Order: sequence, then structure tokens, then C-alpha cells
Amino acid sequence: SRAAVKMIRDLGLTVPAEVISNGIDLGKFLSPKVNRNIYEKYNIGQAIPTFLFVGRLEKDKNIDLILRALAIILNEQRIQVIIVGKVKDENKLKRLADRLNLQDKAIFTGRVPDEDLRQFYGLADVYIGSGTAELQGLAVMEAMAGGLPILAVNAVALPELVKDGVNGYLFAVDKNDLAGKMLGILADKNKLKSM
Repeated sequence: SRAAVKMIRDLGLTVPAEVISNGIDLGKFLSPKVNRNIYEKYNIGQAIPTFLFVGRLEKDKNIDLILRALAIILNEQRIQVIIVGKVKDENKLKRLADRLNLQDKAIFTGRVPDEDLRQFYGLADVYIGSGTAELQGLAVMEAMAGGLPILAVNAVALPELVKDGVNGYLFAVDKNDLAGKMLGILADKNKLKSM
């Protein structure tokens, strides 16, 4: 990403540098088929607006921000968030979800097989990229390859992927801003589809 090149230049790189993004195999993500069993397997509600996050469940990914925004939204609209990933902060995040009364609205899947992951991209309505240390944002790129609109934190490389108002929206590291963007992106079905 350009953000990564800038960081390296700031550290003293003086030779020419060119940005070359990681590629995404579009065949794996374009129009993924969703098997109806996936809903039962992971206890996912059907016909409910669904947001998706994929990645390490660690502090820099700001999953707590997603959970706090979800708690705000549930006062106004029925939605769910699927959180795919596992690492050291998973139990802490599950406890936060319990304290926020998000039991069946924040769905923690742990690590999943690639086949299931592709289905999550197919059943979600919107992807949330909340990591504030993303030098590229591979999961965001996978979601884009799957045709999902993106809500991305306005940090590091994510603004290079998300054109605000075109293929998604950028948000600040603030639960109220994220909650507003989550509600806003669902409000206009035509815009959501075009993104």
C-alpha cells in the first residue's frame, strides 16, 4: 500500500519504491454460493441485516468498537455481526458481548474452513474493516472481491481501498460514528446495492 511505502520512506528508505498489492483470486470470492446449512452450523439468523468481520481478534482490530456500535444500533434496528477469527482476545470480547446483551447478535465463529469463510462473504450485507494498523487489508480486499460494500476505519491503508460514498464509508475510531455509518449504509437499499 502507499501507506506502507510512506512508513518505510519515513524510516529512511531512499531507493525508488513501487506499490504492488497482494492479489486476490476472484474466482474464490466472486458470487460465493451459500449453503443453507451454514446458518444452522453457526447459529446465524436468516433475513437479518448482517455485518461481517474477519481477522485476528486482537486489540488493533478494534472488535470492541464493533460490539459497542452494535449495542447502540440494536435500540433502533435488528441486525447481527459475524466475527470470524480467533486469537488471544476472543474470550475477553465474548465477555464484553455478554455484558452488552449481544448474545445472539454478535456471533463468534472462531477459525473456520475456507469454504465456510467464502460463504460468510456471500451471506453478509456489509463488511467492517476496523483495524487501525492495516498495511494492506487483505480481508477487506476479499470482501470487495465478493461484492460487499465496506465500512472501514479511516486509518493507514484502508482509505486506499474504500472510496467514501462509492464502495462504502470510512468511519472514525468512535462507536457512535461507526453505529451511524452502520445504520446509514443499510438505510438506502439502492446505494447499498451499487456499493
